[in-house]
Amino acid sequence: MSQPPQTVLRAGDLRVLLERLVDAFDAHRDEIDALNVFPVPDGDTGTNLLHTARTALDEIRLRRPADEMLPATLVRGALLGARGNSGVILSQVLRGFADTV
Repeated sequence: MSQPPQTVLRAGDLRVLLERLVDAFDAHRDEIDALNVFPVPDGDTGTNLLHTARTALDEIRLRRPADEMLPATLVRGALLGARGNSGVILSQVLRGFADTV
């Protein structure tokens, strides 16, 4: 018998989600860098996304916030670590996500 889907996102789940995001950006950074062709082919979108996500994760690990402060800490780390337009956009996506959870 299958269990119903979880309806609560716990702080530990959010940490794991961010760790997996960092791992995915790390694994596909070169591919994402190669896709960057508009408006200027600067070739660093994957690198910027990875740096932004990694800085958010580092902020959480460094500050070790209480569970209720984890989303705000995630947002702060992402914004402070944002590189380039793609990093700023990712930080805003993470902010919208954090505001929802």
